[in-house]
Amino acid sequence: MTQAQVARKFGVTDAAISQYLRKKRGNNPLIEESPSYPQFESEIRAAADRICNKDSEFATEICRICTVVKSTGMLARIYEVQTGCKPPSCACDVNIIKL
Repeated sequence: MTQAQVARKFGVTDAAISQYLRKKRGNNPLIEESPSYPQFESEIRAAADRICNKDSEFATEICRICTVVKSTGMLARIYEVQTGCKPPSCACDVNIIKL
């Protein structure tokens, strides 16, 4: 897909997509340095492929990515670091993560 097509799909400007691709926007060392980052990145790429191939809907893929982020503990860790508080149960998969 072109940057313009991606921008329309996400409802943002072409310039915003360009900034994300050049890592001028959206960087977070807490995410990128997480041991779970390779799994997260892999899921993002797979989701993008499914959306581009029209094998899945955008909302479905966001839910799938959210499940990965919660099940790996990334969301709970981000919440904890950003707020200094114990993460709420909605930030993690309580069946997998014991806080």
